[in-house]
Amino acid sequence: MREGMQENEEDKINLNILARDAYSVCEQCGKDSDDMLDFLKYLAGEVVEATEAYKGSKKKFASELADVIMACLIIMHKCGMDAWLTLIGCHIKNMEKIQDGKQVWTTNTQKKK
Repeated sequence: MREGMQENEEDKINLNILARDAYSVCEQCGKDSDDMLDFLKYLAGEVVEATEAYKGSKKKFASELADVIMACLIIMHKCGMDAWLTLIGCHIKNMEKIQDGKQVWTTNTQKKK
């Protein structure tokens, strides 16, 4: 772990439990599939909904972003990934990019370094 970041087992368990429970809801609704493309299309649809909600109320936008995160957690659980560990790894990678003077992400008006 990097300085200032401590592994909190309770947070890790809770995020992975949320992923497991979200996947269980998916199964109970009959939305489970053996085709990962079905899950990725669902995720893409949630991103579109968040994009459309962006110019509306903050509450609706937040709700749609939560749907995007939940869809990602469902996919991660389906693939047997540790959601907490994967997200922390991503965060560390992004912090290292900033320390190296690299951009973490770009917009349409920015060019990647």
